[in-house]
Amino acid sequence: MQGTPAPGVAAQGRDSQEVIRLKSDDIERIVTTKSGVGEPPRPSARATGIQCLAAATVLLALLAAVEGCRPASQPESAGPALKAEVALPLPEFTLTRQDNTDFGSGDLAGQVWIANFIFTRCGMTCPRQTRDLVRLQKQLADHPQRDSIHFVSITVDPEFDTAEVLTAYAEQQGADLAHWSFLTGERKAIWTLCKEGFKLQVTPGSATQVGMLIDHSAKFVLVDREGVVRGFYDSDDPEDWQELQDALATLVPGDGA
Repeated sequence: MQGTPAPGVAAQGRDSQEVIRLKSDDIERIVTTKSGVGEPPRPSARATGIQCLAAATVLLALLAAVEGCRPASQPESAGPALKAEVALPLPEFTLTRQDNTDFGSGDLAGQVWIANFIFTRCGMTCPRQTRDLVRLQKQLADHPQRDSIHFVSITVDPEFDTAEVLTAYAEQQGADLAHWSFLTGERKAIWTLCKEGFKLQVTPGSATQVGMLIDHSAKFVLVDREGVVRGFYDSDDPEDWQELQDALATLVPGDGA
């Protein structure tokens, strides 16, 4: 004698049933269809219209969000070689030049300049940075706007790097001091300018290795005529070095325009 089929199990010979569970807004519904019989009910015209309206609303919202994310108008002198996302106004500052005179942001007004932070006892990146800038100076010797371009190297070790030490260092490296200023001053003022003005890293380094006494950024910084940073360039990266030269040419065209 056969027993009664368990609930939910189709008897042998009957069409099998497929149970599809759909969950929407925490409401669970069971749709049962017989195999080979018809299709699930199609959505009504009203439901289709509501879905299309919702999709259009989402699309418009996305387009508005994308439009809102576009950057504002680029700086007037922006060109393909400049990093348009960088526009950092620098604070005013005054330090001491290698000839023991005051020198700062006011003296650089109207010029395009490249800045870096170094120290003369540095045994890592500083010597190479200085050599690269010396080489660039020579390339710019015949530039029609040569007097509009200046280099600024600021020591992060001012207790050792006095004006006299910086003068000797600059002369040893072959720097053209008519277009390149080596600056020293109070450590607190310089480190604050580095970290808060230029947004670059500087911290105490190794206490036992003279060439690594200070851990500092190895970036070149390009500043425009208004005292606004227009780009940061890794001195260890050949591509960045080329980008820096291209950006400089954009700000100070060789044709004098």
